[in-house]
Amino acid sequence: MRQDVGVRSLSSVLAAVVALLLLAVPLVVHGTPAAALALAVLVGLFSGLWPRVSGLRPWIPSSAVLALAGAAATGIALVRVPAEALDWWPACVAVAVLVLFAVQLLRGNDAEGKVAALAAGLPGVLLSTAGAGWAATLPALVSDAAWPGYAVAAACVVAGVAVALVLHAASRNGWGVGQGEAAAVPADRWSAVAVGLAGVLGAGLPAALLVQVVA
Repeated sequence: MRQDVGVRSLSSVLAAVVALLLLAVPLVVHGTPAAALALAVLVGLFSGLWPRVSGLRPWIPSSAVLALAGAAATGIALVRVPAEALDWWPACVAVAVLVLFAVQLLRGNDAEGKVAALAAGLPGVLLSTAGAGWAATLPALVSDAAWPGYAVAAACVVAGVAVALVLHAASRNGWGVGQGEAAAVPADRWSAVAVGLAGVLGAGLPAALLVQVVA
């Protein structure tokens, strides 16, 4: 058991490292399209895997909501100037939460675990839209070459990976699963990948804030 947990924890860290390398691509090629593509891949993967980690039901509609919310928040951040990139982030989160609530209502009166599903969906929305922080940060780093900002962003990422490992531990206890559903959420390597992505995406918002302050 310990060895299995260690392998999954290592998978979380490796997923976070790969995500960081993907985010580094826009810094190398100096292009907004590259940033958009990198963030789209991360948000898409996370949105597809988060229901597996958290027990969020139904999987496909919930993943679609997370993906659309992340795409909207990230897209708006990319096309606006860095100082205003996150102005619409709260609206994207609010709309996504309302849509998730509607998805649970459409499951019908006999569906179980609605409250647990919403509890699993809320952090999913926050994490999928947190990539907008990187969308606001990457152009500033490319244009200003703010090395103190790089250091702060790196510190945020390290904290994000730590959060991912905590989420990974929580997923082993079946976090987000209703009483009438399975006793535990599968904690396989795909779940480890999901929490690795969660750590990197979740670091986007504090990185954007701190880079602006330091730079």
